Amino acid sequence: MTDRTPMAERQLMAWFLRRSPASGARRVLPFSAAIGSETGLVRKQNEDRAAIARGRDADGRVFVVAAVADGIGGMQDGHVCASTGLASLFTSLLYQAQRGVPAELWLEIALYAANESVFRDYRSNGGTTLSVLLLLEGGGGYWASVGDSRIYAMDDVLVQLSKDDTIAGQLGKARAGSEQSKLLQYIGIGGSLEVSIHAVEEAQQGMALLTTDGVHFLESANGLLELVVRHAGDFGSCVRRLIELSRWCGGPDNASAVAIPFSSEGLVDDAPLSSSCLDVWDAFGEIRILDLVEVPSARREPFHSEDRSSNPLGASEGPPPEIAVSEASNASTSGAVKAKKKSRAKAKAKTKTEGKVPQVQIQFSDKEG
Repeated sequence: MTDRTPMAERQLMAWFLRRSPASGARRVLPFSAAIGSETGLVRKQNEDRAAIARGRDADGRVFVVAAVADGIGGMQDGHVCASTGLASLFTSLLYQAQRGVPAELWLEIALYAANESVFRDYRSNGGTTLSVLLLLEGGGGYWASVGDSRIYAMDDVLVQLSKDDTIAGQLGKARAGSEQSKLLQYIGIGGSLEVSIHAVEEAQQGMALLTTDGVHFLESANGLLELVVRHAGDFGSCVRRLIELSRWCGGPDNASAVAIPFSSEGLVDDAPLSSSCLDVWDAFGEIRILDLVEVPSARREPFHSEDRSSNPLGASEGPPPEIAVSEASNASTSGAVKAKKKSRAKAKAKTKTEGKVPQVQIQFSDKEG
């Protein structure tokens, strides 16, 4: 993280890194979703992060994004990398939505932004997986996965939508040795990252389930994962049972899961009215991030695909708006005073030369001025 990191991203990262219980699961009532995360019995700390965010785009349309991130073991600061990846992903999605970028490009831009944020801090010595589902008001959406966290669809049967970025995953093997289980790519790897975005099928119904490997290792136990999901009854019970079962089976890894309906019904309930707000939930609490600096009009221009060749993150030239404001506020006091006096002098001179200046009256509820 640098001084040029947007304030909203800093706030989210600090929130994701706050002290939390070893285990937690909760329902996200506005749209019948649920989130759970569990440290397990082997790991000393939880390097997973799982969250849901909701906001509005420039046209007022509500969007919801669910994501899980698993900081890579054996590399530096897995929990920090996972937090950085999620914070960058969510804030980048918010900025793309504010700019009026076509929704089909949001995930691609946001995933490359998350990769850049982690790589900038760790130079491929730290990284995280990231699986994400974007749902849009009115129906439809997009999903993507980098690493070996997963996205499933549960309707009549449990189907794995994502493909693990491992040799075994690419070959379609359910089980593999350690060499074939190594990640081929991850968030934070740098310039070699290749992102594939998939559209949610129009006929897709039922539940989307996002998991880290501390949960989906249960899939190898004779269909146990599908049995739990099928018979859970509701999303909250599903998530709670999955992370508890992971612990009962030895808790070999951090276990996190997000369950959310593919349907867009309920997305609008209690949604923030402004496109500058982002509501975020995780297994332990919720927060509303306010992007207090208005995005310049240039950032709302439609994003053209040819722009990505020169600027893959879709960022506008120059510093982010937060930094521009910060730099302006750091001007010396004496300089500001001189400028103010000069402005007043010009105003007086203009009044003398141009004659009477039209007066503006502002009326308040209890007085006039």
